Amino acid sequence: MATPEGGSVNLEARNVNLDVLNELFQIAVGLHGNGDRVSGTMQANSYLVGYSEEYQTSRANAMRMRNGGDLPEIPSAGSDDFVNCMRLIARDLWPSYFLLPPPSEGARTFYTAAPVGVIQHPRLEATYRALLSDARLAKLFPDVAADAPMEEISRCDSIWYVSGGISGTKDPLSLLSGLMFDASVRARLGGEHLTFESLSRHLEESIDTLRRLADGESVRVPTIVGFSGARLPVGASVELGDGTFRSMRPVERDLLFGAGKDVTLVYETSFPLSIYAITENDFRAVPEATSQKWHAATREAHRSFNADIDKARLSLLLCSEGENFLATREHSRFFSDPTSLGGISAVESGSPIVCHDVSFEIISEAVQLHRIVRNVHPDSLDIAMRRVLLAASSRDEVADSLIDALVAWENMFGTSQETTFRVTASLAKLVESDQAARREFQKVLSKIYSTRSKLVHGAKELPLDDASYKQRVKAIRVAIDGLRSLYVDRNDLLGLKSEERSMRLLLEG
Repeated sequence: MATPEGGSVNLEARNVNLDVLNELFQIAVGLHGNGDRVSGTMQANSYLVGYSEEYQTSRANAMRMRNGGDLPEIPSAGSDDFVNCMRLIARDLWPSYFLLPPPSEGARTFYTAAPVGVIQHPRLEATYRALLSDARLAKLFPDVAADAPMEEISRCDSIWYVSGGISGTKDPLSLLSGLMFDASVRARLGGEHLTFESLSRHLEESIDTLRRLADGESVRVPTIVGFSGARLPVGASVELGDGTFRSMRPVERDLLFGAGKDVTLVYETSFPLSIYAITENDFRAVPEATSQKWHAATREAHRSFNADIDKARLSLLLCSEGENFLATREHSRFFSDPTSLGGISAVESGSPIVCHDVSFEIISEAVQLHRIVRNVHPDSLDIAMRRVLLAASSRDEVADSLIDALVAWENMFGTSQETTFRVTASLAKLVESDQAARREFQKVLSKIYSTRSKLVHGAKELPLDDASYKQRVKAIRVAIDGLRSLYVDRNDLLGLKSEERSMRLLLEG
């Protein structure tokens, strides 16, 4: 309706084209009238991006023009034909990105990224040929030439092995639509309003990312992870070395996150995206050993990324006081991947956990602890880090949570002999500063260890009573205190194996 950005939609105060108003009303009826939001969304999207020969633009832009608006100016990219073609299509598709997708427990990016507008655009052929004439981008589809018949170009495809995890068949149409969607997400993830100007600017950024990937580079792409369990003060953020904790933005709640209502905290970071190889569209042509090598590289990229996320979560957990664990449970994540239509989304199962408010004092402490953890954390404590996070956030059964916490104990001070005494005595000495109280504290830890041993050797599940709950809480508390003491006070022990760590701690002094 050509309403100025930030202006009020006041129908009484403006001269509204009634035909435009009626079209919008019919779209709304189609979206909500028959109860099928999925088909309604697809029909509405198809209508908005449909091309108007009379106005030489999309129906959405034609409605704006009929209501007094102008077509946005398309900024020139000079001799970069591909960017120029993409910006022209983006001007016609741009309004459709405001259409909210139907509710879903999973990510809803497909409904917005679907290539409806691209496939029916009159500049599609020119854009295809600009893509294949680009010396860098042509590497993505090596089996077709830019001057090939349009029918051959539209059928061409290839297989990409990508570190993000969505490897498989790629085609030009999905690629163009994916770039458009990627640019729209980048704009909104940065906190900007989605305008044609912001979409056009980020479109060039998405295309540059794709070119670098085609050249074989590893490129860090915007990534967000949604958690429950913690809430920051209004307007606050926690800037860490490789990411930022912040509140959720509308684009994440409405589009990118499944079960977005459960997310109370977002971690904004980046993922190292790479295209390992491009082959003809035949998986059988790739030797099994080669395929396994690329899959192993993908797993390692995600393992390293997850370890960085865990260190950020651990920095909050180590700030916990008493029984109120500042734990976070992951619900959703999204990679802004221009090689994949709609990016890469993942949704974790599980109900949200109790949410705790994070004070500014805790924010300051978490930043300091994260700096320490990033600098001194050894790979030998990866299991302790993962298991204490699981114990505090993701285990619904008391027994599972207790076992996880004690696995963290063993990863810190485990040994092949005299395990119970060595682990509990080491933790007692590390955590309890009063020498006289260490013996009694060690006895408490031994009782918890005894419970764990019975569970893993076939005993019945723990009864759902206060005693079991207290043991679980104590086990997690000790794991947190032990890790914090190692990072902050005794990082001289971090480089040792768990058995050596225990031996040195017990024999010193």
